[in-house]
Amino acid sequence: MEVYRTINGHVAKYVHDDGSETAIKTIPEGEVGCGGYGNVGNKYNIFISTSVGCPVGCKFCYLTTKKCPYHKLSVNDIVMNVLDAINAELLVRPELRSMYTKLSWMGMGDGFLDTKLVFEVTEELLYYIQSFELSAGIDGVDIATTLPKIPSTTINYIDKLSELVWETHLNPKREYIRGFNRQPFRIFYSLHSADNDTRSLLIPNTEDVLEAINYFKTLEIKGITVILHHMFFEDINDSFDEANHLISLLSVFNNIELRLLRFNACPGTTYKESSNFDALVAHINKQHTNIKVQLSPGSEISAACGQFLLSRIVKNEV
Repeated sequence: MEVYRTINGHVAKYVHDDGSETAIKTIPEGEVGCGGYGNVGNKYNIFISTSVGCPVGCKFCYLTTKKCPYHKLSVNDIVMNVLDAINAELLVRPELRSMYTKLSWMGMGDGFLDTKLVFEVTEELLYYIQSFELSAGIDGVDIATTLPKIPSTTINYIDKLSELVWETHLNPKREYIRGFNRQPFRIFYSLHSADNDTRSLLIPNTEDVLEAINYFKTLEIKGITVILHHMFFEDINDSFDEANHLISLLSVFNNIELRLLRFNACPGTTYKESSNFDALVAHINKQHTNIKVQLSPGSEISAACGQFLLSRIVKNEV
């Protein structure tokens, strides 16, 4: 297993022998939280991958430009990889035991392509983390997804996952309250366009936008926290007509949170972050105020949208 660590030591990426990756991240004192969104200094994030490569094929993603053949991992493989990464990180940073763990599923599609796998892995990891005191407890579970075709059993699966997380020893600093916006289980939907044709260009293997929005509206009504991720790309989805289409889509929800990510360009990509970024943020914010904006594109493991690059970091073997 190889480990790549940022110079400040707050982010480590573990590359397992099977080629998959697990990243562990904390927020440096005085900085804003993961991706630029708020700071809870008593947690560490674990970013989980379910495969080598990715079946979704987002055109702008580092995993796509790497052209790594897709290979799905088993429940046991994923659990062992994550536990190996945690235990290796605890040897370097034993202070993590006094923090709370956030499990973050990367947006590789398996959160909805293989719901049984995600539930079983989450269940096992929550058990091991608490039983073997790998942290003080659980900060929550996040699933990031582009939402591939929706299985018919998905809503029941989401209910089960939510209940599973509520039953853990939760981070008291979060003040989670059932039925209110702050929940310990959340779904992040990578939108990137409110127009089907544009979105299909960016994300070839995905659900129809209106079908997806109707689905997430159903989850919102059930009390599940849904957050939208969005990036603006130069000359692709950064017109004001596109922004107005996005505003119209947001109005379907009860003040849903929109997180505007900064695009971290990776080797081999032809995509660029929109030069209209600031103007688009201001335009949307006039009609939809529940927005959080990532501070910068980033340049290393902490980059947006699963693009865990290997720049400005130190490599070791463990």
